[in-house]
Amino acid sequence: YYGFMSLDLKSSIHSVFKSLNDYIVDTNQQRSAEGTILIPPQKIQIVGQMALLMADLPFPITSTTDLDMIQLPQYEVKAKLEDLLIELGLHVESDSHLIWMPQETEYLQLFEFSNLLIEVAKPEFVIASKAKFMREKDKKLLETYHKFFNKKS
Repeated sequence: YYGFMSLDLKSSIHSVFKSLNDYIVDTNQQRSAEGTILIPPQKIQIVGQMALLMADLPFPITSTTDLDMIQLPQYEVKAKLEDLLIELGLHVESDSHLIWMPQETEYLQLFEFSNLLIEVAKPEFVIASKAKFMREKDKKLLETYHKFFNKKS
C-alpha cells in the first residue's frame, strides 16, 4: 500500500514540475520574441516531510500538504508553482525562511527538465533537522526512524 502511495505522489509531483518547466519554456519563448529578460534555469531543493515522502522509506510517513523548499525559485515561478500545487491540495510552505537544514545536507536529483532541476534532501538530513527542534509532532517519526536505521550489528 505504502509503495503505491509513494509512486502516486511522485507521479503527481512530477506532473506539477513538468508543468512548471513548460510554463518557463513558454514564458521564455514569449519574452525572447519581445526582447525582454528570460527566466533563468531554476533549482528547487525539497526538504521536510515532503522529502521523506519522496524517499521510499521502509515505514509509512504521515502525509503533509506543505512543500518545504530551501532553494526557492524566483517570485513568478514560485507563484506559478503555488497555482499548480493547489490542484493537488498542496501548497508552498509560507515559512520557508524558518527552515533549518544541516550545512552538510546532501541532495539527490529527483527530476531534471530543460529549465528546472528538482532535488530532494536525503532522509538522514531531514531527520537531523527534525531532531534539532524535537517538536512533539515529530517524536514518533524520530523514534521509528531510529528503530529502523540505528540497529546494532
